Amino acid sequence: NWYGNSTGPVDFGGGDNDITNGTLGTGFSVTPPPTVNVTVGNASQSEGDTGSTNITFTANRTGDMNSSVQFDYDTMDGTAQSGTDYTATSDVVEILSGSSQSNLTVPILGNRVLQSDRQFTVDYANPLQKPVFASEQTFQTALAGSETSYVAIGDLNGDGFADLVTANNNSTTDIPSLSVSRNTTSLGGTSASFGGAQIRNNTEPDLIYGLALSDMNLDGRLDIVVGGVFGSDCYVAFNETAAGATSFSFTTEQSFSASTVGAFEFSVDDINQDGKPDVVVADINSNTIGVLLNTTTQFSTTASFSAAQEFTVGFDPRNPVTGDINQDQKPDIVVPHYSFSGSVSVLLNTTPPSDATVTFASALTLSGLEEPDNALLVDLNADGALDLVVEQSGKTFVYRNTTPPGGAMASFAAPQMLGFDAGSFAAGDLNGDGKKDFVIGNNYYLNETPALATTFAFTRGSISGGESEPVLGDLNNNGIPDLAGAPPLLQGDTNTTVVMNNTTPVDLTLPASSTGTIEDDDDPDSVTVAAGNNQSTLVNTAFSTNLAVDVMNANGALVEGVNVTFTAPGSGASGAFGGSTTIATDTIGRATAPTFTANGTTGAYQVTAQASGGTNPSTAFDLTNTENTPTPTPTFTATNTPTSTDTPTNTAIPMPTDTDTPTSTATPSDTPTDGPTATPTDTPTDGPSPTPTDTATDGPTPTATDTPTDGPSPTPTDTITPGGPTLTPTNTPDGPTSTPTDTATEGPSPTPTETMTPGGPTLTPTDTPDGPSPTPTGTATEGPSPTATDTPTEGPSPTPTDTITPGGPTLTPTNEPNEFAPFDLAPPPEGDGKIDVLDLLYWFNEVKDSSPTRDLLFDFSRFWQDGNSSGE
Repeated sequence: NWYGNSTGPVDFGGGDNDITNGTLGTGFSVTPPPTVNVTVGNASQSEGDTGSTNITFTANRTGDMNSSVQFDYDTMDGTAQSGTDYTATSDVVEILSGSSQSNLTVPILGNRVLQSDRQFTVDYANPLQKPVFASEQTFQTALAGSETSYVAIGDLNGDGFADLVTANNNSTTDIPSLSVSRNTTSLGGTSASFGGAQIRNNTEPDLIYGLALSDMNLDGRLDIVVGGVFGSDCYVAFNETAAGATSFSFTTEQSFSASTVGAFEFSVDDINQDGKPDVVVADINSNTIGVLLNTTTQFSTTASFSAAQEFTVGFDPRNPVTGDINQDQKPDIVVPHYSFSGSVSVLLNTTPPSDATVTFASALTLSGLEEPDNALLVDLNADGALDLVVEQSGKTFVYRNTTPPGGAMASFAAPQMLGFDAGSFAAGDLNGDGKKDFVIGNNYYLNETPALATTFAFTRGSISGGESEPVLGDLNNNGIPDLAGAPPLLQGDTNTTVVMNNTTPVDLTLPASSTGTIEDDDDPDSVTVAAGNNQSTLVNTAFSTNLAVDVMNANGALVEGVNVTFTAPGSGASGAFGGSTTIATDTIGRATAPTFTANGTTGAYQVTAQASGGTNPSTAFDLTNTENTPTPTPTFTATNTPTSTDTPTNTAIPMPTDTDTPTSTATPSDTPTDGPTATPTDTPTDGPSPTPTDTATDGPTPTATDTPTDGPSPTPTDTITPGGPTLTPTNTPDGPTSTPTDTATEGPSPTPTETMTPGGPTLTPTDTPDGPSPTPTGTATEGPSPTATDTPTEGPSPTPTDTITPGGPTLTPTNEPNEFAPFDLAPPPEGDGKIDVLDLLYWFNEVKDSSPTRDLLFDFSRFWQDGNSSGE
């Protein structure tokens, strides 16, 4: 970088005046920097169901490939939200030297929620060309037995190339030495070269602490200044080298006393603005800094300095640095204090121009540091104010300068920790982007801080080799500073390390942003029934289980947020939902419909559930509405009780008398009958009653008719035959029922009564079947009317007759034939020939374990009858 205005010729070498009064000379041309164009396309990625996956953006470079380039990227929300849809990311992407492509990634978050595709933006900023450093080179700069301690770079012979100066210590003899090496590196050369070092010993024993190059006598040539510690002196060697000379000439070192100051490293700057560089030293013995004003006459080779003016700054001051902190054109001073509870003192210079008395405002103390040793003042955010960099115990902190221009008190923002590197600093633009970078030890920090930013941004890199006291200077005149320095604290190392910076600055262009699209992959692919299938309910009642379905995507994962519509048939057997029929699936991928109520139509039908989206998958529920059938109420009707029908009109019906009814009712006894028990019929017989049969007749079955008589027609009666069976009603099976006929007899018919005849049957009503009931016809008779009988007639339709045998067995009708079993059960297996309590217990066990068809009532009566017959 060239600063200031020139009205005369400028020669970059060769004596041909490359620039004359601002006009390019013959044979001189300016080549624009190579270009690098970076493009980054848009990118998309399916989100997945769980965890995270990366969406990848590809950066492509065209143009110059010699340097590595990098840039920052930072995500910004769009329809996609960080933390929900993706992970916010800020990082750096680098395209390496020789490569045309690199990738950057942003993590996106998977879920099982149906939603639209979402987008976010990736913004790009701070295009940066990384420096290209060559391998380190070493050059001997000290005699055997000594070690190189400090390095400085400057043009000592006026040939336009910076030469190399070192200060060397000898811990054995305490005799320091100076070394000067002429730079013979070619213009733009990628490797350094130097002529043989000129080395000479100091005339006084002391250890050198600090080295600086400055024109102390204003003759246009850089002189050498070194600091000593034991003798509390500083030394100046005036440069007498002729312009362009191939060897150097310096005066003998001249000491100037720092008085009570025990010099321990120093800096050189024009403190009182008289045009002459002064010297500022740190005194570790008195915890002060001393300012020695330069009073040397111009062009004189005799050094002259005023007595040191001392200022108390705090315990153990080290390595003072100078710079204009409040932009008042006066160099201010920063002093680190090397102690466990360390601090940094900042002194604003209030000295009037050319005044012989130095003054400072009250010091600002930056505390909270631990053993700070080195400091650097450099404008890192291009706001015109020098910021402060402090190294302490392996950590580096940056303080942003907030001092107002011309302010009487210095101020700094809270420190920002930069890294964990330790060592001395050197600052310079390492990559030609116009921003000040710096080197700490063998690491560099490229400045990415935007102009006027309040937060600093750097990219850290490493340099092959390492220097304990690095310095920056352009050794090959390519406009980019190279690196030189003392080896890293190795006793007896007589070399100086040089690392060439072969970076060619490029014109780097970068897109503003690109778009990332998160593709939703949760379209419904299948719907399955979760609850409520295969149900039935009565018409007009609600189904007991709500209908529910599960919805899955193509990966088989249950999906949230899918709308499912439940649809019932529009006619016939169906039902209605008690709320909205479109339901979104919940967090477990399930949609549950509101209560579904059957309509009034019976039958089976299906309700469908269809998901919205994807292939619109669906499923169906099988449901049935059933009839609300009331429980049948039994009707009790006396068996074989004739009912008078078709009574002739105008016929007087005399009331029956009680003369035909027995006055006492006989209770059936347990006495068994003399003969076999037959199925009784309604026709009294003198002997055993055969089982009624259905006998076909030659003609139709006659039906009793109402025949008029000469007198009143009495109501027919059901006369129970004495000694007849006990009648137990049965459930009449569905089918044709025989219709009994009432045979007319001569004489009045007594009123039928339900009177138990001694020894006769007990009449019990039965449940009337759902078929037609037989209707007997009443015929008036002149005498007692026998019990109506169903007499088979010759004809095609036989009608069975129920004949009750007087004195016959007890009649117990059943739906099925009963099982007869002996009741002499105990002791098993053959019994004891009698019915007793033990048999009763066995009988109860048998009944308990028997099939449902066993007739308990019949068994009990049989048991009772057998028991009585045996006298038990």
